[in-house]
Amino acid sequence: MTIEDIEDQILLHSNSAEEKDIAHCQAYLELRKKLLDEEFINHLDEHLSEVADFNDRMMTALRTLWEDAQKCFDISKSMDGFDIEIRAYLELDAKEDDNEKKWFEIYCLLSDPSYNPGYHSGVCLSPIILKSSHKPLLASFDEFIGNDGQSWNEGLSDSLTKDIPLTIMFHHLFDHTYWSLFDMVKIQHFNAVMNTTYEKIIYSTT
Repeated sequence: MTIEDIEDQILLHSNSAEEKDIAHCQAYLELRKKLLDEEFINHLDEHLSEVADFNDRMMTALRTLWEDAQKCFDISKSMDGFDIEIRAYLELDAKEDDNEKKWFEIYCLLSDPSYNPGYHSGVCLSPIILKSSHKPLLASFDEFIGNDGQSWNEGLSDSLTKDIPLTIMFHHLFDHTYWSLFDMVKIQHFNAVMNTTYEKIIYSTT
């Protein structure tokens, strides 16, 4: 099957909400990723600048997300008597293009955790979680992106990518979701999702 044939099958099965059709859709998304990634990796030397640029764009967006989550948390803490929780994560964002209608339809499916289960918190393996009643799980931005001084380049040529500071989010998208490398490097923009929960116990006076 060609990539075009596979994508036709993906879109065909995506028209149904039945469990068996979602499973078929996932199987074809996985096959599409496998074939596209093989092609990308076989010519990785030609795509290195695209990989580095995508990683830089995502790193910038992740830093903005991290800083905005901290600011939102600080503001929210002014609500006395409430237990505050903020959950924040980042999504890949694309706009519909008349020249790439089929790709955009695939993008919409890849953005839906029903079809792409590893994408439940977007590019993040788990969201930023800030709670007023607990110490933060992540102490720094570097810890959030998995910056341990080495590139998260598992599955890619180490000699070609060791100097690109690939984040744990890049690794997550590449290794744990159906996003292909070709899909990833197309992305120019990101969407920040931030949910704030206020909880307060109200005691009965009776």
